[in-house]
Amino acid sequence: MISIADQLRGKKVSWGRIAKRSGISLPRINEIVGGAQANLSEVRKIAEALKLPLSSLLQGESGARSVDLLFRQSLYSGGDPFNQYQLIGSQIRDIISVIGEVNSGAEGIKDFQRFAASVAGPELLAEYFRQATQLGDLDPALQLSRIASEDLGIVIAFNRDSTIDGVSAIAGGQAVILLGLRSFKPRMLFTLAHELGHLFAHHGVDENFAVVDGHGVGDIRPPRKKEEKFADDFASALLLPPAGVLRLLNFVRDKYQVSGPLGDIEILTLARFYGVSFEVAARRCEQLELLPKGGAWALYQTLCGQHGNPERRADQLGLSARPEIEISTSASLLQRAVEKVKAGDLSIGRAAELINVPAALLMATNSRT
Repeated sequence: MISIADQLRGKKVSWGRIAKRSGISLPRINEIVGGAQANLSEVRKIAEALKLPLSSLLQGESGARSVDLLFRQSLYSGGDPFNQYQLIGSQIRDIISVIGEVNSGAEGIKDFQRFAASVAGPELLAEYFRQATQLGDLDPALQLSRIASEDLGIVIAFNRDSTIDGVSAIAGGQAVILLGLRSFKPRMLFTLAHELGHLFAHHGVDENFAVVDGHGVGDIRPPRKKEEKFADDFASALLLPPAGVLRLLNFVRDKYQVSGPLGDIEILTLARFYGVSFEVAARRCEQLELLPKGGAWALYQTLCGQHGNPERRADQLGLSARPEIEISTSASLLQRAVEKVKAGDLSIGRAAELINVPAALLMATNSRT
């Protein structure tokens, strides 16, 4: 697991500020950075100062089997990749130590991997996924988290490093998706679909492999890397199926008696109905040649310039509120953590740290079982 010294060196914050936040003297912080052993009280204080779970700084106590991951990065966050990879690796190891062999998530995605390995592109793969999971053309994929977790056996958890949008990994035969917690749930929904695209098309079931996506998933301008473009295109097609998009746009234009080029009212309605951001909806319209090339960016810039942001414009127009999007830690992971607590293998606090959830959530899970 990553050392405290590595974490301190990797964070873009002064050691003086860490000393102030933690209540540990600056000379002592310098000693720890230099390799001195920190006691448990100091580790707790430093974890709180760095806003990290205690488990990410404690070395060698979990006894979990090692998970050596091959990383492919597309980090935009500006953080230290070495430290971020160490933190991600330790989190995935902790999740596997809790989930054990209960799930077979890698098995659940094999069919989609075989389909993706054929000549199928992102559009056909998304259509195949919708058919396999019984999502109709007009059905918003607002329950994608539940589908991925319960139907496909993928473990979903929240990333300890909130600067990273998403991580997809296969380790120890288990498929895992880590999501950065965001207040704007449509962004998380798109990231989840994006990571599914990586799992289906860019992972091998028999190798320990992780893809890390920093800030930038679902941006108004498409990514340049072909793997990222594939994952973005798959997510767009999955969340905004072409037949449903066309039917909804025709309905909206008839309702508002709109003619001429596609405008903000139609795209904002599309975005809210399908649970995506305006940026994603506009880019999808451009992909489907409903907007001219560059039209999505131009319209986005106009909305930001005139109204501050697209969401504010939608509220001004009195459009229907966004439907609830539920994205949560996999129920199977919560249940397995509760079972380990009941068996005396873990304390409830330790279990919560390992899977990165509040202890209160584990207690609530226990009360329901």
